[in-house]
Amino acid sequence: MKRYFRNPTSVLIWMKGRVGRIILVFSLSVSTAIACGWSLWTDDSVRFNTMRTGRGFYRLPPLPIQYDPLTGKELTASEVENYYDPSEDPDNAKANFDEEPNAVWDQARSSMESGELSDLRNLLSKYLDLTEHGNSLEDGEWQERRNSAFDMLDAITALKRGSKPEAVKAYLAARYAFHHDPAEVENHFDLAVSDRNLDDNWAYLRAAKLFHAGAKDDALTAFRAHDLKFPYSEKNEAVLYMIATLIMARGDELAKECEDQNCKIDDWRAALAAFKTLMFKHPKGRYFEDAQGWTAHLYRHEGRLAKSLAEYYRLLGNESRKWRLEAKKSLQMIGHDQDDATLDEVERLIADEPDTALAYSYHRIYNHAADHSYAEFQLWCCYGDDKWTEIRGEKQRVKDEQDKGRHELERIARFATAMVKRYGLSRVSGAFVLRIAQSQIELQNFGNAAELAVKAIKMGVKGELRAQALWIKGSSEHHQKKLKAARATFSQLISEFPNDKLTDGARRLLAMTAEDQGDLEFALEQYLALKYEYDVAYFVDVLMPTDRLANYIASREQSGSYDYLLYALGVRYMRDGRWNEAREAFLRVETKSAMPTWASVNDGMRGRFPKIPEWDVQEPGIKSSWVLRDLKTIDRVVELELTIDAAEGDDLKAEAMYQLASFYYEASALLFYNPAAWAGTRYHLLSDLNVSANLRRDGESQIILDHFQSHDTVARALPIYLKIVDRFPRTRAAKDALYSAAVAHERLSDLNPFWRSTYEQGLFAGTRKVSYADVKRLYPEYQLPRGTYGWEPSTRTVNGGPGWAPPPKPLPKTSRTDRAIKTLAGWLDDYLPTVTGAVSSTASSVSDRLISYFRVHLYLVFAALTGYVLWANRREIYEGPVSKCVKAGYTLAAFLNTNRRD
Repeated sequence: MKRYFRNPTSVLIWMKGRVGRIILVFSLSVSTAIACGWSLWTDDSVRFNTMRTGRGFYRLPPLPIQYDPLTGKELTASEVENYYDPSEDPDNAKANFDEEPNAVWDQARSSMESGELSDLRNLLSKYLDLTEHGNSLEDGEWQERRNSAFDMLDAITALKRGSKPEAVKAYLAARYAFHHDPAEVENHFDLAVSDRNLDDNWAYLRAAKLFHAGAKDDALTAFRAHDLKFPYSEKNEAVLYMIATLIMARGDELAKECEDQNCKIDDWRAALAAFKTLMFKHPKGRYFEDAQGWTAHLYRHEGRLAKSLAEYYRLLGNESRKWRLEAKKSLQMIGHDQDDATLDEVERLIADEPDTALAYSYHRIYNHAADHSYAEFQLWCCYGDDKWTEIRGEKQRVKDEQDKGRHELERIARFATAMVKRYGLSRVSGAFVLRIAQSQIELQNFGNAAELAVKAIKMGVKGELRAQALWIKGSSEHHQKKLKAARATFSQLISEFPNDKLTDGARRLLAMTAEDQGDLEFALEQYLALKYEYDVAYFVDVLMPTDRLANYIASREQSGSYDYLLYALGVRYMRDGRWNEAREAFLRVETKSAMPTWASVNDGMRGRFPKIPEWDVQEPGIKSSWVLRDLKTIDRVVELELTIDAAEGDDLKAEAMYQLASFYYEASALLFYNPAAWAGTRYHLLSDLNVSANLRRDGESQIILDHFQSHDTVARALPIYLKIVDRFPRTRAAKDALYSAAVAHERLSDLNPFWRSTYEQGLFAGTRKVSYADVKRLYPEYQLPRGTYGWEPSTRTVNGGPGWAPPPKPLPKTSRTDRAIKTLAGWLDDYLPTVTGAVSSTASSVSDRLISYFRVHLYLVFAALTGYVLWANRREIYEGPVSKCVKAGYTLAAFLNTNRRD
C-alpha cells in the first residue's frame, strides 16, 4: 500500500514534501512585519522574546508533533510552522542525511545476491532503524523499501525452522523483484523452491501482487484466505492489517457517494472490528499502534468523539516517541475545544490507565489550557473608523479565551487529584501529584505548586518527570521572590539533566534569577552559554556598567568570547570618554580580515555607515577595519579636546568647544556603534523593548535612554552646545551653538522609533529642550541661517553653501546739489503751507486781472522749476526732495486756477 505513513494520523495532515516546505505562516508573519513594524524578536531570549513574558517563562514546553531526523530535535506545532529543513540546502553538510540509509540498502542487495543471509539480516535491521523517521526519498519509495525489508526479515526467520537457504534465497529474489519490477514476479513464482515454512510468505506475496495490480476485491479475498489457512504465520499481523485497511478503503469510496455527511457506512464498522481483532491477537505487534490510530479515526467517523479521543490519548501515552508524535498530530487536527460532557466521558474511559491519564493531563494543560490562559491582547494594526470597536471586541475575545483556559486548568486539577486519591501512594501517584502542581502553577497558585512539586520529588519521580518537578519548584520559588532557593533548584536541574530538553529553559530561568539578585555577571555567563545573542548584546552594550563589564572580562581571557567582549568594552570606554582605556582595549583585540562578499554595497553607503565593511558583518570575529576606524575616531576627538585645553580667551575656547560638538553632530550615526554585538538590529530591538512589558529592572528605561544619548552622535553634541551658551554667552560661537542645539532637537525628534517615541511623550535628549523661539528670545538680533535641514555647524553653511543671505547693498552718496535741493525741500515742507494760506487770503481781494497776470507768470516759473528738477535730480524724480517742491507748486497753481473769477 503506497503511503508515506501507515497511520491515519499522518494521512490527516500530511502535505506533500518535507517540513521545510511549510512556509505559509512564515510568509504571513513577514507581511505583518512589513505592514505594522518590523520585529526581530525570538523565543531564544529573555527580553527580546516574541512568545513569552512574565510567568510565561515558567511554562513547560507543549508536546511535539514532528521529529527532525537530522538533529533528533522534537518540534512543537509553532516550531514546525517556521522550521527550516537543512536537508533542502545543497550546501549544508547534512543535506546528504539519507546517504547512509541508501548505502546500507545497496549493501543489503549485494549480500542478498551473494547469498550472505546473515549479513543481509543485520543490514536490513540497520536500514529499518535508520529510516524509522523518514528520509529524503520519494514517499512511496521510502515506504516500499521498508515493506520489503520487513518481508525479507520475516522470510529469513524460516531458516530457524529448518528451511534450506536456497528456498529462502528464491523468495528473497522474488520479493526484491516485486519492489523493483513487479512484472517479473510471476517468473519467480514458477522458480519457487517448495518449502512448507515459506508457503505463507509466497501466499502473502501473491495477495500483495493483486493489491498492487489494482484488484482490491481479489486481494481482499486472498488476504482473508491467508488468514484462514495460516492463522499462526508471522505474516498474520500484516494480513489482518491489510484486510482492515482494504475494508476501510472500500468504506471511504462509499462515503464519497454519500450526500449525508453523517451517514453510517457498514464497511467502516467492519473495518473497526477488523482493527480491534488485530489489536487483540497481536498486542505487542508491529501494527498495533497503526491499528490504534485507525481505530480512533473510525470512531470519529462514527461520531463517537470521546472514544476517538480516548484512543488518541492512549497512543499519546505510548512509550515510543514516534507514536506520541503521531497522536499529537491528530489531536492537533481535531482541535481542543470539546464540551464538558465529552471530556467527562474521556476521563471515565482512561481512568484505569495511568499512563494514558498522565498524557491526557499534560496535553490538556500545555497544548490547550495554557494557550487560552496566556491569550494576550495584541493588535498589530488597526485601520479605519472601526478601530476602537475592533479593540473592544479583541479585549472581549481575550477575556473569553482566558476564562476557557482557567476552566480547563481547574478540570485537569480535579481529574489529577481524583487519580491520586484513587491510586494512593503507588508508584504512579508522584506523576499525578506533579500534574496537579503543573495545573496549579498555571492557575497562579505558586505556593501550592511548589509544595506539590516537592511532594512529587519526595515520592520518587524519575527521569523527565523529576526534571519537570524541579522546573515547577524553581519557577514557583522565583515568582515568590525566593531567589536563593530558586537559583539552587535551577542549578540542580541543570546539573542532573545537562542534555535534557528542559535544560536550556532552566538555564534561562537561572539567568533571570541571577539578574533579579543583581548578579549581572552570572546572568551574562548563562546567556553566553545559551548563545542568546540579543541578550548578550544588551548586557555588554547597554545594561552592565562599564567597570563591572571590565572586571568580568578580566577573568575570561581564555574563553572563546574574549575578543568579542574586549571589543565591546572598548566601545563602552569610547562612549564614556575614556579614550586611553578604549585605545588600550582595542589594541588587545585579536582581529581578523575577510574577503569582500558585499559587492552590492556602494561607496556612498559605506560613506554614510563607515562601520559597514565590504564583507558580511555576520561573519564571526572582530574585523580589523572596525578597530582601525575606532582608533581613528579616538585620535580625532582627543585632538579636538586638546585644542579646547590650549585655547585662550572666551572666543577661542568657545569656538574650540563648538568644533568638537559639531564633529559629533556631523559624524556618522555608527561612530559609537558595536557591529559585533548588534549586526544592524540595535535600535529596532531597543525601541520595541522600551515600550514592551519585558523590562525587568528598576530604572531600565532610563538606562536605555542614557545609552541612546551616549550612542547617538547628535545627542552627544547637545550638552556641549548648551555648555558653550552657559559659559560663554556673549561669543559668536554661543549664538551658533544655541541654534545648532535647536536643530539637533528637531533632528532627534524624528531620527528613529526610539527618539520619536521619546519626544512624543514630552521627553528629550540633554538637560533642556531648545527651540528656534528660544534662540530669538535669548539673541533677538541673531539672524537665523537660511535653513535647518542641511545645516553644517562646523563650517556654518547650509547644504555646502552660505549659511546666511548676503546683507543689502548700501545707498549711493549724494552730491552737493542734491543736498541743497534736499535742504530747500525741507524748507518748503516747513513754510510753504503758511505762504499758501497767506496767498489764499490775499487772492480773494485782488482783481481778476491781477490774478490772471500772476497765474501766467506762476505757470512759467513752475515750468522752469520742473525742467530743472528733471535735469538735476533725474534719479529722484518721483521720490527726491525737489519733487516735493514741484508738487507744492502744482498744488498752488491748481489752487489759483480753481479760485479764479470769470
